[in-house]
Amino acid sequence: MKKHNQDDDALRQRFHKEARRPDENPWFTHRVLNKLPARRRRNWMTALCYGLAMLGCVLLWVGLIHGHDNTVVTVRDVLYFFAMLSVSAVLLWQIALTWLPRD
Repeated sequence: MKKHNQDDDALRQRFHKEARRPDENPWFTHRVLNKLPARRRRNWMTALCYGLAMLGCVLLWVGLIHGHDNTVVTVRDVLYFFAMLSVSAVLLWQIALTWLPRD
């Protein structure tokens, strides 16, 4: 583990020492730097909303499982199941798109 950190530090120092600065290249100006997209910041409010939505989904799934009569399956049960499945899938997809890196 220490070897990797030492290698990373050596590479970082070499890049800083040998890298060209933006001022050295006349085509790479501060105007170009200002047009680069800003870093994404993860907002605590977004995390809170996703957490509440996931909690709501879990509670609805628990209500679906415990409130289901095992003797008969109605059309309402099937529609409710597919609606919950689609809402849960979209929620998980949105969480993945928001929080996973896009590299």
